[in-house]
Amino acid sequence: MEPGIILLLAAFGMLMLLAAFAATRPWVPGQEFDEREARCHSVVASAAGVAYALGLAVLLIVSRSGSRGMWLLTAVALVSGVVLPLAMMARPNWAGILQRTMFAISYIWFASEVLQV
Repeated sequence: MEPGIILLLAAFGMLMLLAAFAATRPWVPGQEFDEREARCHSVVASAAGVAYALGLAVLLIVSRSGSRGMWLLTAVALVSGVVLPLAMMARPNWAGILQRTMFAISYIWFASEVLQV
């Protein structure tokens, strides 16, 4: 795997870790929360998503080895990493299940990438 791809995917992991340290806006209306902390969580999580999508896009473009199945899984992970966050904004009531679906796809992709090496 190219060093640039590794850097982008490592940035994804580090940014996800950082996002976990900042609380997001509560789902229950009327609950108190720190607006600055919620904004920080949102910015860092968005940056993680960009790093993930860019890493997968570059991998699809430059990858010359690997199976067709892994290429397809990478494409599915990329599409889910772009489409599902947009769907979460369009359908806030579905955001939780859409987010978990996106994470499940990303974890399956990471596990498959590790196991094929």
